[in-house]
Amino acid sequence: MEPSSEFHGRIDRFLMELRASLQGVNIEDYQAFREALEDARRVAVFGIGRCGEILRTFASGLTRSGRRVDVMFTPSAQSLDDQDLLLLASTSGKHAALAALAEEAGREGVSLAVITATALSPLSRLANVRIVLPPLLLEGEVSPAEMLRPLGLRFEQALLLVLDALALDLEEKGRLG
Repeated sequence: MEPSSEFHGRIDRFLMELRASLQGVNIEDYQAFREALEDARRVAVFGIGRCGEILRTFASGLTRSGRRVDVMFTPSAQSLDDQDLLLLASTSGKHAALAALAEEAGREGVSLAVITATALSPLSRLANVRIVLPPLLLEGEVSPAEMLRPLGLRFEQALLLVLDALALDLEEKGRLG
């Protein structure tokens, strides 16, 4: 196989996997999530690892569109209150530090928005609004236990696309509203 056809074949496979996962997103959940972002006085984001990097990129984009956004645990981040929304992303939804942050935010009356691959995770259960990005396996693939890292990468790629869609929706609403 030629290098260029091998490359394009891989890209086609990645896109097929992403499409399969994104088609599993519940549209009502997406709309509720978008409305929570619209209604929040301020949005604060936090994630660990690559999810955190993706959320920081999303925050930067929202800031450029005129929205008030903070990245948690940075020098410029402000305290949250009941008019704010905390946005967390986690593939498993089980990270103890994120769960502790979510619980504290809930005690302070802060709304919680979560994007995860696991609908019944602790973070998902704490969320006021959530988007679940199902880690679909395609026919002929190995089990999720054998593909933990690739499923995480799929989640992160899908996360980036969902956040891009949300940012565009919010930007368009700002222009129309």
